[in-house]
Amino acid sequence: MLTLPVAFRVLAVLAVAVFVMFRQSRFGWHVLAVGGNLRLGAFRPYLAYYSSQLDATVAGRPPQKNRIVDVGLEWTLGLVRLKGNYVDDKGTDLNGTAGRNGSKKTVVLSTEYALSRRTSLNAAVFSNRFSGGYRQEAVNLA
Repeated sequence: MLTLPVAFRVLAVLAVAVFVMFRQSRFGWHVLAVGGNLRLGAFRPYLAYYSSQLDATVAGRPPQKNRIVDVGLEWTLGLVRLKGNYVDDKGTDLNGTAGRNGSKKTVVLSTEYALSRRTSLNAAVFSNRFSGGYRQEAVNLA
């Protein structure tokens, strides 16, 4: 049987998990986030789920709801970290418009090279794919 301090150290080494729930009716948004990561040697896979609701700014319109799944992997090789990330965002009633539903899929590949404890060089490549209502968003048309 593990003693309490040893058990906490073992859990701290194995996984980090986060749970956040925020509800603010005055400003009209609600957020739930659950996620974590697990170090497996040089690898660190992680998974997160976000659920949010943004109330419409015009009376009588439906609130925008987003459900986001975030999956990633980090690989540390000495001073170099390689990271890959996939985000799937499913939105309903985007911008308070009933029936404007869509999906946004994002892939990020990045690398980081540590020059010192506080300085690093970074490079990243991003790719977005929009469908449904997200294709009608002004910021996604450019």
